[in-house]
Amino acid sequence: MSTFIQENFNTPVMETYDVIVSGGGPAGLAAAISSARLGAKTLLVEKNGWVGGMATSGLVHPFMPSYAGDVPINKGIFWEIIERLQKLHAVVHPDHTEMGTGYTGFVVWPHAHVTPFDAEILKWVVQDLLEESKVDVLLHSMVVQATKEGNKATGIIVENKSGRMGFTGKVLIDATGDGDLAKYLQIPFKKGNEEDNAMQPATIFFRLAGVDRKKIDAYIAEHPEERHFKSFAAKAMADGKFIPSKHDVLFFYTPREGELAINTTRVHGIDGTNVYDLTKAEFEARHQVRVLVEFFRSYVPGFEHAYISSTAPEIGIRETRRIIGEYTLNREDVLEVHQFPDNIAQCAYMIDIHDRKSTQLFYIPVPEGRSYGIPYRCLVPKGYDGILFAGRCISASQEAQGSVRVMPPSFSIGQAAGTAAALAVIHGTSVREVDIALLQKTLVRFGQVVEEPLQDGDKSK
Repeated sequence: MSTFIQENFNTPVMETYDVIVSGGGPAGLAAAISSARLGAKTLLVEKNGWVGGMATSGLVHPFMPSYAGDVPINKGIFWEIIERLQKLHAVVHPDHTEMGTGYTGFVVWPHAHVTPFDAEILKWVVQDLLEESKVDVLLHSMVVQATKEGNKATGIIVENKSGRMGFTGKVLIDATGDGDLAKYLQIPFKKGNEEDNAMQPATIFFRLAGVDRKKIDAYIAEHPEERHFKSFAAKAMADGKFIPSKHDVLFFYTPREGELAINTTRVHGIDGTNVYDLTKAEFEARHQVRVLVEFFRSYVPGFEHAYISSTAPEIGIRETRRIIGEYTLNREDVLEVHQFPDNIAQCAYMIDIHDRKSTQLFYIPVPEGRSYGIPYRCLVPKGYDGILFAGRCISASQEAQGSVRVMPPSFSIGQAAGTAAALAVIHGTSVREVDIALLQKTLVRFGQVVEEPLQDGDKSK
């Protein structure tokens, strides 16, 4: 019996674009919208029947902090989305999410200025932005290959219900999260830590409705030491009704009355680029969801009449491939709040590593009220042209990626990638030769925060 199935076919090229964006999550959305707004003919390809990435497909909630101190630093397209959600009463503005409340998971640190949002309304908002910006969108389409001439990326091949399709482009943007185009184009990348290439565990979010928030708030007010309900978890474990997957029980209030999002499942030993691992993770995580639903109902005040309203359509993956770029963002850059001459965004989120073996999390904050720069070079793969990377697959160490991987900076990185790609097309240059000063000026014109902002009362940094 043959080990291979021989396939012989030609893939038709459907159209040529200025910019092709693979992946419709936060980074891909911002990349496509910003590219099209500058006049570049832009295609966005997304595997699902909707866009939004982990915000919609993963129900990851809320958007993590997008501020340095009390100053917003991830603005631009991300801020437009928040403002539109506000008009639809589908978000709690980050100005109003103080630490220690249900919106921040009752955490006193470090979740001030998170952004709770309605994932279903978010689908409407981002679709409106794509249509208004005149982005061509192809849903239900998986990118399965990429093409190149020498070391220059030239196009992608997708599979969908219509078969295989080819698209060529002057600039490609990989916003798949997993750096899929790096694999297809043989662009060097790293995965996991330096010790054994292990990656952070996977998590599936789910939502419970029918929850009595007033009862939960009253309990926390009387028992502030019980913010993570560890005593209830300990009792359930003693009763043989609960197996801990994470060191705490963490949930966040959503904008919907009586509903909250649960971030407590955890599956270890998963490679998000391996379909067998992904299948195993989906099954295991949903087993954990069933146990957790019963735990909340039986042990935690305010959950007596709770019921599951939704489970994320897909497992949440924290890290897979990270490209090797012209610069690799590292731990020192994050913790010493470095700034760069080619800053394209700011980030103030802590280093957030979920241990690959235990139930523990490791948090290392950036200095209070400060932010670090993300250099354009982290988006540019070393030795390759015609392609940029955006989102959690940019060039970073595992620890730095543990900070930059969350959604607000992903929007900012995506906006920078889309802007740079469009400028390269407009001025007839390669993405490696984009005028950084012009890129920064253009980003600022469209609301992006490029340099570290001053806090109230500060004269200088």
